[in-house]
Amino acid sequence: MNKRFLSLLCALALLLTSCAGTTGDASAEPSGETSAPVQEEPDSSAPAEAAETDMAYMWITDLTEDAEFDQYIQQESTMELMQELNARFQQEFDFQECNDQQVYYVGQCDLPLPFVQYGDPDLKDQRVELFPGEDKVLVTPLTTWEVGKSVAESLNDCLAKGRAFGEEDFAFDPERNIPMLAGWGYRDYTAIGDTFGFYYLDSILTFEVVGFLEAGTTLTAYGVSQPIDYALCLPFLDIEDPEQSGISVESIAFHYMQRNDGFIGYDRSDPDAKQETIDRLNALFQELGVNYNVYDDYEFVFVPFQFYVAEQAQGEIQEVSCPTAEKLRFLL
Repeated sequence: MNKRFLSLLCALALLLTSCAGTTGDASAEPSGETSAPVQEEPDSSAPAEAAETDMAYMWITDLTEDAEFDQYIQQESTMELMQELNARFQQEFDFQECNDQQVYYVGQCDLPLPFVQYGDPDLKDQRVELFPGEDKVLVTPLTTWEVGKSVAESLNDCLAKGRAFGEEDFAFDPERNIPMLAGWGYRDYTAIGDTFGFYYLDSILTFEVVGFLEAGTTLTAYGVSQPIDYALCLPFLDIEDPEQSGISVESIAFHYMQRNDGFIGYDRSDPDAKQETIDRLNALFQELGVNYNVYDDYEFVFVPFQFYVAEQAQGEIQEVSCPTAEKLRFLL
């Protein structure tokens, strides 16, 4: 699969959602360029604290040209740069990272469309070559959100049962299952402690359900509310030892590039803070030699990513049927 295409498709879907003010249709073809998200007023059903903050947030993104991307992403130096950039964002700035990154169900998928990425029937049961030289197999991308540590704090407030993400969950360990929180719609198809083999980061990796989110859990992304009753949530993983991880250089570089496509905040009560933050970011980009841009004209005066429980949605989750619920339980 072309990772650049998938990244642009995901970004386009979110940006179209922002422009429309509702959950958008992601079936449109990507334009080939990642454009800045359009600022929207926060959804009226979002919690008040999402709209009232002294912080403002500016979008940052990689500007590598498509023609150069395939070669650029395969270099070990790119992987190291993306990791270093992410570490510096975490250490030196108020950094918000969250991305809709799919995990892939491998095999015939009997889950209903609400669980499929964007609810798009064309994405379900695609026949693709996951591994070079091997036969094509059926895969289905499941709606999945990866969240950074700061964003996960609000996600943890939406826990219905099980446990929240802990510090150790953000460190990738090939000997340990990757934890995931499941939307309430999964409650009839899986249970806490179940493990699954999903295609993710170039491999079939083992995931474990550690908790369920409340019915009506909603994510505000760019100020637009998106219900996630049929979604999975994963921690954005720190891959500290690439050689031991078994994951390719290209996939690790891409993983960190997605993480770095986030938001940097500054205190808007300080008239000098915005320019000082931009100057610090540009100095960092120049120091590391990365081709990044700060979209300072598209700032948000609310937290760009926040999870909350929509009270009006409690008890009103749409019921869906699954012909063979055990199809989801391809336990390892």
